[in-house]
Amino acid sequence: MIPVAAAAKTCGLLGYLALSGWVLREDLGRLLVGNVCALLDQVATTLGASGTPGPTTVALALGGLLVVNAAGYATLCCLLCRAVGLPGGQVGRGGG
Repeated sequence: MIPVAAAAKTCGLLGYLALSGWVLREDLGRLLVGNVCALLDQVATTLGASGTPGPTTVALALGGLLVVNAAGYATLCCLLCRAVGLPGGQVGRGGG
């Protein structure tokens, strides 16, 4: 259940980013990629490497950050459901 919820949340995050950018008339995707580039540049500096990260590295880092965020959120939601007594941590099934 957690991988499905994480995939849905990742798609939702990307949709939220696209819709917010459209409403605000800003290119939030470019802003996000710029921030990930800056993060990778700082990590490279800390590790003693030089140069700028390539587009593939940026895309992989961005995707990894989104998936880790979504998986952590889905795991916490599942644990919370189990803590309050829902069977198997499944929202909307059983549980009176």
